[in-house]
Amino acid sequence: LIGAPGNLIAQSALDEIGMSFGFFEYAIVGLPILIVGILFYATIGEKLLPTHEVKDEGAFSTEQDFSNVPQWKQVLSLVILVLTLLGMIFEKQIGIKLCITGGIGALALILTGVISEKDALKSIDLKTIFLFGGTLSLASALDKTGAGAEIANLVIGALGENPSPYVLTFVVFILCCVCLSIAQGMGADPRAVLMACVIGGSCAYATPIGMPANTMVVSAGGYTFKDYAKAGLPLILIATIVSMVILPIAFPFFPQ
Repeated sequence: LIGAPGNLIAQSALDEIGMSFGFFEYAIVGLPILIVGILFYATIGEKLLPTHEVKDEGAFSTEQDFSNVPQWKQVLSLVILVLTLLGMIFEKQIGIKLCITGGIGALALILTGVISEKDALKSIDLKTIFLFGGTLSLASALDKTGAGAEIANLVIGALGENPSPYVLTFVVFILCCVCLSIAQGMGADPRAVLMACVIGGSCAYATPIGMPANTMVVSAGGYTFKDYAKAGLPLILIATIVSMVILPIAFPFFPQ
């Protein structure tokens, strides 16, 4: 649930209608994609990976000196991390929202002196914050203005009266927008629609600007747009095939 901003955005959308995803529910689809992807690139897909000379060798250096960090800070940071993750995992049982648990964990690190307030503020990625807030604002605008419903009606009309569940899954997998309006218009399970949207939206492997992680390694690896397309398109195909098999089974649009 906390692996990517899109996961949390979907959770926020579900909260508005009194529903939610479990902490590890994304793993039902995500883990098979991960396993198949690793197997692909460890075998025949290895030939598709770029072999440029690394421009910034320091970016991949694993040698860091932690000798000046007190042992108690290392232990305490690990304890706080584990407790925070447990609080997020058992969100429903303890009655504390995931975002509050994360905030408490961050405050605990500052109050105990593990990290300074200045360093904590530096670690906040404002791009992610604005992306999160902007996406939620856009979704709200589509809902309030009726634009989402109009797009949903067009999609539903194009699909026909009795579309195949597999066709529905594929369409929503590609259309990572106005998903709740589409779900409500066709009477489908919003959780199934949002899961398809989030998984589809996470498969932006073919461009350097598809996801923040893609952009972060462009200069370090000396990659080009062509490198991302060559290595990423097969993974998109793999993710789509795996999702098309698992999504209708694990998250049916029209559960009985």
